[in-house]
Amino acid sequence: METSWGPPPDPSQAADLTDFISLLNDLRLWAGGPSYRTLAKKVGPLLRPPRQLTHTTLADTFQTDRRRLDIDLVLAAVRALGLDEPEVDRWRQAYARVQRRGAPAGDAGGSPLRLPADLPTFTGRTSEVERLLAVAGEAGPARTVVICAMEGMGGIGKTQLAVHAAHTLVRSGRYAELQLYVNLRGFDPERPPADPAAVLESFLRRLGVAAQHVPDSLDERAAMFRDRMHGRDALVVLDNAADEKQVRDLIPASPGCLVLVTSRRSMSGIDDAMVFQLELLGPAESAGLIARIAGPERAAADPGATRRVADLCGGLPLAVVLAAARLRSPPAWTMRDLADRLEHGIGELADGELNLAAVFELSYSGLPQAAQTVFRLMGIDPGLDATAESVAALAGIPAYEARRILELLQDEHLVRQQVPDRYELHDLLRAFAIDKCHAVDPAADREAAVDRWLDWTLQSVYTAMDQLQRLVFRVDPLPCPPGIEPAAFADEDEARAWVAAERANLVAATRHAAAHRPGHAWRICQALARYYLFSGYNSEWADQLRHAIPAAEAEGNAAALGELWHSQGTFEGVAGFFDRALIAFGKAVPHRELAGDRSRTAITLGNLACVHLDLGHYRQATAAFRRSLVLLRETGHHVGEASMVHNMGVVLAATGRHRQAVETLTEAHDLYRKHGEEDDPMVALAALGQSLGLLGEHERAQATVAEAVASAERVGSSRRLGARLNILGTLATQRGDYEEAERSHQRARQIAHEISDRGEETEALYRLGVNALRSGEPKAALEFLELADGPMQGQSRHRWVLPLAQARGDALLALGAVEAADQQFELVLADEERSEAVVIGSAAYGKARLALAQQPPDRDAARRWLREALRVLSEAELPSLEHEITAALAEVEAQLG
Repeated sequence: METSWGPPPDPSQAADLTDFISLLNDLRLWAGGPSYRTLAKKVGPLLRPPRQLTHTTLADTFQTDRRRLDIDLVLAAVRALGLDEPEVDRWRQAYARVQRRGAPAGDAGGSPLRLPADLPTFTGRTSEVERLLAVAGEAGPARTVVICAMEGMGGIGKTQLAVHAAHTLVRSGRYAELQLYVNLRGFDPERPPADPAAVLESFLRRLGVAAQHVPDSLDERAAMFRDRMHGRDALVVLDNAADEKQVRDLIPASPGCLVLVTSRRSMSGIDDAMVFQLELLGPAESAGLIARIAGPERAAADPGATRRVADLCGGLPLAVVLAAARLRSPPAWTMRDLADRLEHGIGELADGELNLAAVFELSYSGLPQAAQTVFRLMGIDPGLDATAESVAALAGIPAYEARRILELLQDEHLVRQQVPDRYELHDLLRAFAIDKCHAVDPAADREAAVDRWLDWTLQSVYTAMDQLQRLVFRVDPLPCPPGIEPAAFADEDEARAWVAAERANLVAATRHAAAHRPGHAWRICQALARYYLFSGYNSEWADQLRHAIPAAEAEGNAAALGELWHSQGTFEGVAGFFDRALIAFGKAVPHRELAGDRSRTAITLGNLACVHLDLGHYRQATAAFRRSLVLLRETGHHVGEASMVHNMGVVLAATGRHRQAVETLTEAHDLYRKHGEEDDPMVALAALGQSLGLLGEHERAQATVAEAVASAERVGSSRRLGARLNILGTLATQRGDYEEAERSHQRARQIAHEISDRGEETEALYRLGVNALRSGEPKAALEFLELADGPMQGQSRHRWVLPLAQARGDALLALGAVEAADQQFELVLADEERSEAVVIGSAAYGKARLALAQQPPDRDAARRWLREALRVLSEAELPSLEHEITAALAEVEAQLG
């Protein structure tokens, strides 16, 4: 099956070295996925000076955990993969930008970060720090993973303790190899807790797992995470956990790892976790913290008032920090002034946490009016964090003014920077800001602020995608409203970095807009579709689509629904969920037709047909290919026409109609020769050879497929080479050269595994099983057939289900496992599609042989099944099998007289 992968990956999208190497891997796949051995032969002569290059040296260049690259080797590889000199120069420039930027940066909002800054104001907690360091020092090969859980009320300083301990350990030389940090948002008043599956996706990407290799399920991701963390000297900080369930799958198993968990809830249910129950600061520690914030001179000038402030703050670090910071702002209060004001407003313990209203109010009331407004609006900001530009849009002020106010709020400890230039509120402060905003700002003003933020987000996405995509298609794009200044980017590199940093906020924007401004929700998602396709952030893509599709339905926009359902189908196909992809593409088609876009309807129909083909729905695949073909011909898309004709030939061959397949594939071959690239005609030629072999034309088939294999090797296309080697192996099995068949299929299997082509890997394993069975090794055949279930595990149906069951039945029958063989044949015969005539006929033939294997033989049943097999095979063209069954029927009828 042929698909079109579009333009090559864009190196300027790399935000860091890991992204750059991932895109280099994508380029190799785009070029057909040549094996490293094949590619090394091409790269060596392109080096200066030319040299012989081992495939292992080249393969090492494509490993995403590398710290640096040989740029000359990279550029030679880019040339060998088929790019011209202007494109090669773009890769050179992208690498230079990545190197200037330094080590991989973390992602915003729920993604792994390097550790947040260790605040210079950290004080106290001496015993807790010493105990943490002592526990970490016990980590080693004799222990399991070390888990330290810091529990306590909101604002008690759990995060700062964890971060301070982490920095102390790293500075001492421990866990220098890797640090992962994530804010799990367990207690945010407005936003849901972070999804463990999404966190694991980001962790795995940080660990060098390419997007296409990240598993789909939470369990599989957790297992891969544990495997990738094995043996590492790594520190994982899981901050602000909602509960034990949220963190269980985020904990590695390697004894060299240290995990620090912070939460307001008990983590005692986590096995082997050492719990640190943080208590309120004592009077001396509180006074010390006040001195660190307000200055030691002011604290020492009135020790009694300092103690009173400490007592009034209840020992809660957040309250102490905010109160002490108030002394640094005008008007110039004394410590006694601060104590007096606090004494008139501080509340009592409520619901297990200190009522902080008086402390918060004191800090808030001392702000200039403009800063008060920004603080309030940040409470209702739908994003997970903010920049000066996003706050400017939210508040309707210039970016320079927003930056000045954010710096002021940070000085007052009302906002914090976990990542440079990105600001967020502590969740307790966010709750206060939300309440304040609803009390002060009219509903119309609140709505206008969020609308400005959504406008800014959408227009910034448009601007970024204009840089990242050469061919941009948008449904009903909105013009930029007056007064909105979207993010500006000097080049593709800046645009890519902005999207990467804003990913979590873009999902949050889509989620919020779906309920309030649906047009913005689906437009953001539609504009980002190709970014998600190539970046591999599938969890975020799924979240976007989950909110965008209902938003487009609410507006009744057919063109938007066509695009979004097509994106949903693409997402499901990439993730390997063919059943769901079928549903999504099926929903996209009528919306495309309603919108009147014939070319895009043809694209969706082609994708729909390919999914039918993967599922083994051959009649439906043919119908969809034909509909797509009509539209492609009407719109003059000749290469697409050739691809559709070729795929129709594949369907004919799969259903046993090999003479028709030969005619159709010959037509596709001629179209490819006229309109395609060098190797394109060989796509049809290889499939043509397979049908010729099954029609008995073995010499012509062998020559045809051998030519196609040589072409794939010459152009370095591993994806096509693997498929053609499987055909070559099938021909070898047919002529009885079982050793040659095994060599071809094993080589195809290795290539398919290297490039993550699950379909071709399954094909290779299935063919290896058939070959072993034909060579008289049914036990080995069963082993191969069991392995063939692996690549497509989790699929309720795919095009290998029936062939695998039929082949298993033959192998079990050969081993004398009659009952088990009968179950496999019945599985095939019970299939509702009954569209694979060869497989159905073969299963009926198997039932006949089962009847003859009984003691005494049931020849009447055998005759019925042999006749059924011939009836089914009358729809196919497989002379050798028909001849074998006809001979068996003649013998049975002779015995019956």
